[in-house]
Amino acid sequence: MRLSHQQKMFALIGQKQTSQSTKDFCVAKGIGEASYYYWLKKYRQGVEQPAPAFVPVQIVSGSAAVVASIQMPGGAITSVYDVQVLSFMQAYL
Repeated sequence: MRLSHQQKMFALIGQKQTSQSTKDFCVAKGIGEASYYYWLKKYRQGVEQPAPAFVPVQIVSGSAAVVASIQMPGGAITSVYDVQVLSFMQAYL
């Protein structure tokens, strides 16, 4: 599995020892201090924000077209129009 640049930088940020100065760490790893602080901020934002959870699935009864709608945390809605697809998806919901 190939790591993304973000994953590599997060792994690198995690290697810094608290007793080591940022300047010494950056010199040892061959990165600039500005780059270190940029990725440190991104790393902290990722750690502080929990992964979004799914919202409950709503089964639409009595609808001739839409069998079910799934609303994602960001507001996106996935509509299911086929009962067979819904039967398949129910095992994963």
